[in-house]
Amino acid sequence: MSAGLVLLVGLLAAEPTTSKSAGAAIEEIFEDERYLFCQRGNDYVPEDDIDLRWCEIARDSHLIDRCPGFAAVCEREPDWRNHYRSSKSGEGEGEWVRVREEGEAEGEAEGEAEEGEAEGEGGGEEDERAEGREVELPDSAGEEDAGEEASSEAEEERSTPEPELEKKDPPEEVEIELPNLGGFARVLMWLVIAAAVLGIAYAIARNFIRDDDEDDEDDEPLPEDSPDSSLVAAKVAAKRVIETDVQRLLRLAEEAAARGEYEEAIHDAYAALLRRLEGDHLIAVDPWKTNGDYIRELRAKPELRNELRAVVREVEQIKFGSAAAEGARYASVRAKVLGIVGRAMLAAALGVGLGSQLSCELDDFDEGPASERGQERERAMALAGLGNGPQGARAIAELLYRQGIESGRRFEPLDQLDTSSGAIVLLEDAEPEAEMWPELLDWVEAGNTLVIANGRELPDELGVDYSVDFHADPALTPGYSHHFIELELRAPLGRIVVTGLGYGSSRTLAERPATGENADQEVNWWYDQGDEPASTPAQNYVVDRRLGDGHVVVFSEPDMFHNASLIVDDNGAFLVNLFIELELEEVAFVLAGSCGCKHIDGGASTEQGEGADNPFESVQNSKLGWLFIQILVFLAVLYAAVGLPFARLREPLRRKRRAFAEHVRTLGQRYAQARASRHVAALYASWALERLRERASGRASRASLHGLAVGLAARTGRDEAELMKLLLMANDLREAPAEGERGSARDLEIMRQLARLLEETGGAR
Repeated sequence: MSAGLVLLVGLLAAEPTTSKSAGAAIEEIFEDERYLFCQRGNDYVPEDDIDLRWCEIARDSHLIDRCPGFAAVCEREPDWRNHYRSSKSGEGEGEWVRVREEGEAEGEAEGEAEEGEAEGEGGGEEDERAEGREVELPDSAGEEDAGEEASSEAEEERSTPEPELEKKDPPEEVEIELPNLGGFARVLMWLVIAAAVLGIAYAIARNFIRDDDEDDEDDEPLPEDSPDSSLVAAKVAAKRVIETDVQRLLRLAEEAAARGEYEEAIHDAYAALLRRLEGDHLIAVDPWKTNGDYIRELRAKPELRNELRAVVREVEQIKFGSAAAEGARYASVRAKVLGIVGRAMLAAALGVGLGSQLSCELDDFDEGPASERGQERERAMALAGLGNGPQGARAIAELLYRQGIESGRRFEPLDQLDTSSGAIVLLEDAEPEAEMWPELLDWVEAGNTLVIANGRELPDELGVDYSVDFHADPALTPGYSHHFIELELRAPLGRIVVTGLGYGSSRTLAERPATGENADQEVNWWYDQGDEPASTPAQNYVVDRRLGDGHVVVFSEPDMFHNASLIVDDNGAFLVNLFIELELEEVAFVLAGSCGCKHIDGGASTEQGEGADNPFESVQNSKLGWLFIQILVFLAVLYAAVGLPFARLREPLRRKRRAFAEHVRTLGQRYAQARASRHVAALYASWALERLRERASGRASRASLHGLAVGLAARTGRDEAELMKLLLMANDLREAPAEGERGSARDLEIMRQLARLLEETGGAR
């Protein structure tokens, strides 16, 4: 590609961020108190050696002015408690090992020193390159330059034993001893437990056993349709449901009209009108109000008042006047009711529609403080968990956001990429599972961007691997791009990346520059054991691999995405311009141990941080499984004991059999209300004479009253003349006309004498 073409592409691309503008934004970010390690007089304690990776570069007086508190942090010892550090081999395989104890560290350091002296310079130096990030270059014959001195210092630093992990005594086991209970107390305790168990069992059994009275087949059903029973009529009236739904009332009116019951249809239509007006808060329906009361309540709406008066006039003509309930009358009432009800419902629907439309428009134009607070909350959630320390990434995300690039933490798993766009950045130790890589690379080929800055093993499909860095200077040279012109980058020494052949096109975005006498010439970085290179070749630090329509950007170390990397002005500008050059507007950061990535813990990879697939897995991960099981068992026992009420609890209705005397009393009350005592006396006399004939012996007693009197006298021992007189009065009462005459005390006396005679001859019946 010619220089003119590169310049043309640069002019057409988006305007890159300058070092000055990036530096001003970084200074504002580091002024925030949440970045404690940058504040003067801070008490921040480094978590591990990763927090101190940028200390060598930060000692530059010009750079430390931006983050003045970082110099004090670099002088402090890391807090190694409960921490694991990363040890990456030269072959690109990483493992996590616990910080060694003091004796173990010293023993291993002495063993390595003796082994290095025995093996000589060649083999020992190659092993050291494979084990550490900072590698000592072999000494050149008769030549000592600044790079070799720096390597010697790095070797001395590397051989220094790691800080020890403070040993803690194991916690003492807590033993709980209960006091020795006496005999009586022990018996009492078991009695209480047994009583509780029996009480629960009894409650459960009582809840499941049905009352025998409910299934009693001998119960006499209530004659609900009997008009002669005042008690039943009262219950039927109490069970009537007052319908209040307007549409249902109109439907009931139509059904009644279809059956030809026009009076009931008019009543339901008028009820629908009143309920509609009540729903609009125009009237209040009460049983004690008259139609005139409802009309007077509408005095504020004259037109509606006149319409209601017209409906009331027709209803009262049918109910209290001489007008008949006919189909034409119902059609007239129905038309007037629908005219009022339909207009009210239409107005309500229009009000709801306009209200929702107005609320949507207000939401669209809501630019007030509440909207700003909502945006701030969303921004805080997006940056949560990225870390405020030197090795965090929150400051990087804030810098990108200030430069117009949406950035934040990714919370969705990496296997949910259907709706993802822009770029995904794998931060330190965020290593996807092996089965996720094919789907992730397919997503890249579709035109997306993946930035790998995790320092972990790379898939073979990329054709990119890590190798040893032979440089002693932290300086980096940006790639040949309009966006990276005049940027001076720095990064701690560590590893570099190499690209294989036959894996597609790639370009260098940043590299360690070549040094030595042959710096201008291309020199292979590899050499045979025992050889000494005359110069250090250029080595890739950031590589962009083209994959389909997308890009895979690989950083050799995660250092550039640490908050501490922003102490160098151009580092922030480089990251911003990287995403601008790739035309990205959204960047999502993936943390270690989240989104389906491996979480490295003491040499073992686990799936911590990944979202659960179902609620049961969430409960299991929270270690609350047994607690939930106990709660469910308790609820099951409680439900079995008391049941689950769906309404207000009431005493069950017990249906009991009614005595015949109750029916007789009820029937007598009805006759008394009708003033038909003479009729009742005649019926009773007729019934009593028939029963007496059945009980008297002989044909003569059945043929005439005299024969009946003789038979009854022989059976009861009473005077025949008195019995004959009583039978004659009963016969006259039976044959007397019931209409036009009211009962007297004589009739009641005759009934009582007949009742005594029935009892003497064998019972009341």
